[in-house]
Amino acid sequence: MARPNSGSLTAEWIRDLSAVPTVLGVFGEGSKAGYAKSKVRALITDQDAVDAQFYRPVLIIADGITTQAQAEHAAQQEMSTRRLHKDAWTMTVDGLSSWDGSASVPFAIDSPVAVSCGLAAASNGGYYCTKAVMHRSPDNGDTTDLTLIRRGVWVI
Repeated sequence: MARPNSGSLTAEWIRDLSAVPTVLGVFGEGSKAGYAKSKVRALITDQDAVDAQFYRPVLIIADGITTQAQAEHAAQQEMSTRRLHKDAWTMTVDGLSSWDGSASVPFAIDSPVAVSCGLAAASNGGYYCTKAVMHRSPDNGDTTDLTLIRRGVWVI
């Protein structure tokens, strides 16, 4: 039987823009004039990186991309991968589930999570669970390691 969820045992807020480009471009179906004249392309700007006064453009040339939809999807996927540590939490919580007020809800990936932290600098609000690893040990009982990413940062 799981112990009641008594809250977080450890929590770390990750705010790392070092891998986030200011602008990411995916260019497909290159022409003889080069990627600049490519008709199939997608550009994404990360405003947080721009506001931090970084200059980090990333250009990806992918001749296998032949449609605008493929270029946009590839750009979103690449930017999402590079934003994984932009605004995230890693935490170990007590138990295998949380209490929503009327029922026990198991921790699971692909689910929304509300984070509330008393530290002024930390980010609160809606997050998305990308990893949930559950453990059981005689010393610690049931615990779950969670990886949470700010809603809207990871778009696929």
